[in-house]
Amino acid sequence: MILTRNGRVAKSITRCALRMPTIALTVAISSMGQTTAPSLPFVGCISYGQADKVEAPQGVSVKRSFSWHDAGNLAYYKSAEIGLVAPKGWNCEGYSDSSGWGMFLSPEPIKGEPRWPNFKGPAIDLQHISGGSGFGQSQIAEAVFRVFPTFRTWAVRNMEGFDTHLPRGPYPTDRLRYRSSRVVEFETPPQRRGFSDDFSRIVPNDKPTFGVAILMGNPPEDLLVLSIRLPNELQGLLPLITKDIEEHRGEN
Repeated sequence: MILTRNGRVAKSITRCALRMPTIALTVAISSMGQTTAPSLPFVGCISYGQADKVEAPQGVSVKRSFSWHDAGNLAYYKSAEIGLVAPKGWNCEGYSDSSGWGMFLSPEPIKGEPRWPNFKGPAIDLQHISGGSGFGQSQIAEAVFRVFPTFRTWAVRNMEGFDTHLPRGPYPTDRLRYRSSRVVEFETPPQRRGFSDDFSRIVPNDKPTFGVAILMGNPPEDLLVLSIRLPNELQGLLPLITKDIEEHRGEN
């Protein structure tokens, strides 16, 4: 009787030992799934230039180091010229003109005449301004005098010969947060005119407008400006979208 009981105990111990590697493997696979960067769906956006219409590009999903929960609310939008992470399910439209290129995004259909909408509600406007044209140069110089004081001497020299009145400093009600001398995040309070009014089609309303401005090149030859206003239920995505632009700057 004692031998039988001991045999049963030995068999039980053997079965447990055999199950241990399987359990460990299952846990390891589960952990790998949680640490792998999630993929965001790719959304191609049609673009309108000064004369031509450019069809939406084809693409594949992109990976970002977001949580799986946040990634479920985001997509990667790409036009022929520029791309960014934004709320999933929004409408998008790229554009280009003599001073650069950009993209509009909105939960509502994008309507404008001629292709220049004004957004009174939630929207995103991403602009890449090139200093290769006179108008682009003046826009970059204006941004420098608003929010990039380190480069004001350069802007004055660069605008010699232009009949342009440059501002004397930031908008008084804007809140600025500097990431570096070339990267500044901004917030324009509700019903106030601010930095985003000069560089986006988002109209002031009873909600604040947020964004980031990035000065690129040495000397500065390009300016990237993200202006963004999200609905209340998506406010948690704001720092993710802003940080993504700061890291990827409109590229994959």
